[in-house]
Amino acid sequence: MKLAVNAYMSILIEGVAEALELAGQLGIDDSKLAEAIEGGPLDAPIADAKLHKMERGDFAPEFPLEWALKDVDLAISAAGDDELPLLAALSRQWHAAVDAGHGREDVSAARLALATSSSPNLLTRRRAGRRAESHRGRTRSTAAQTTKIREAAPSREPLDRATADRLPFRKSVRSRRDVCMQPASALSW
Repeated sequence: MKLAVNAYMSILIEGVAEALELAGQLGIDDSKLAEAIEGGPLDAPIADAKLHKMERGDFAPEFPLEWALKDVDLAISAAGDDELPLLAALSRQWHAAVDAGHGREDVSAARLALATSSSPNLLTRRRAGRRAESHRGRTRSTAAQTTKIREAAPSREPLDRATADRLPFRKSVRSRRDVCMQPASALSW
């Protein structure tokens, strides 16, 4: 079940990355694309959260790209190498991103593998986002929060509301705050 759900999630996230890339090539601002999707029938909480992370250039790990890629490769292997052409293409794309050094960043870093001349400010926003996060001292607290999530996940006990409110995932979800009480990494599939 986990492989199937993570395959679905991976396809959603790559779809968001490619939609942002296409929008950039067509001269459409990232925020306009987010506005058009948010709250509509195509909106999914995880896709919405990752779209906003990509939009901000925030690739602080919540679910590392290399872990998502591992699950994609396991799904391909379980189904037979020629059975899942979309996941096979996604795997090649994400291997390129991992090879470029983005494996330990959030799965939303899949966007970086697509960065072209149409999105030259993507890396600039990414660097600025890291400086701002480091400046505010969130780097250390994010690591502590991630540890708490990992400790809570095996027992499948929900996080307390105060902790959930401080998590980066919660802050990035705009239209579904009350639906997403836990970050995706704490949910059991």
